[in-house]
Amino acid sequence: MITNILRFSRETLIATWIDSQIRDYGRVYNLIVDSESKKMIIKGKLKGEDFTTQLTINNYSVVKSNGDTYLTFEKLETERKWLENFLNKNINMIFPGQRIKFPNKFLKLIIPVIL
Repeated sequence: MITNILRFSRETLIATWIDSQIRDYGRVYNLIVDSESKKMIIKGKLKGEDFTTQLTINNYSVVKSNGDTYLTFEKLETERKWLENFLNKNINMIFPGQRIKFPNKFLKLIIPVIL
């Protein structure tokens, strides 16, 4: 029970952080981390859209480099195929090295959720 509450709180923290990073493009409403299959499912709404959409980060891992911690991933999937095509064709422009830097102040809270 306590473990589930902590996981939910940490997922909420990660969702809030992601939401703060994409405010120009939309809002995040929910995040589910499946650490067994190494997937993150983000539900949110893009600006100008009437309906929510889902983004799945596939085959993620946590990598440390030069004192920083990154989330790396293999592929992104969305319910909007045009968006999925755009993201995967431009992945290195959007996320150089197909990785996202974690803020150091959240590491102790985030890492236990995703590993």
